[in-house]
Amino acid sequence: MNDVDTPLPAALAEVEAWVARRRAPTRHHVRALFIPLGEALLEGRDEAEAFARVATWIGRDPEGWNEALKGELTMAATEHVRSADPRWIANPKYDLAYAVEARHRLEARLTCAEHLGLEVADDVLESIARADTVLAPQLDVLAPQLDVLAPSDLPAPDTDEATPPGRPE
Repeated sequence: MNDVDTPLPAALAEVEAWVARRRAPTRHHVRALFIPLGEALLEGRDEAEAFARVATWIGRDPEGWNEALKGELTMAATEHVRSADPRWIANPKYDLAYAVEARHRLEARLTCAEHLGLEVADDVLESIARADTVLAPQLDVLAPQLDVLAPSDLPAPDTDEATPPGRPE
């Protein structure tokens, strides 16, 4: 399964065949389904039939889907946290556009999980929020050129903290 580039109908068909054989879903299945479904939610598009199919599969194997989701979100959140490392951001070859697009795909996954009633671990959400506060100032520079994520889409930096997490004072 080519997770990110697989069209939603093909991903649904592949996952349906997979779960019909009573096999546990993988993080690749979560990625292939949750990114396009989450993007549909973020864009206000109706994918009710697809959500109903996924909800049925989750109902049959909630433990398997929760485990697959955990693996996928851990991977995506780790990528986001690492991309917000100030040492990388300071590098002239840093690809901010890629970091922003990856953050958008992470948000799609989170939005889909929430819509399907799946819980995301607090420590994962907290690490994403910390990385967002580090990345937010960079978005002010690039946001006018990007049509993916604007600074207003990220949480406001914690004003009680003089230096964002991970940044030297």
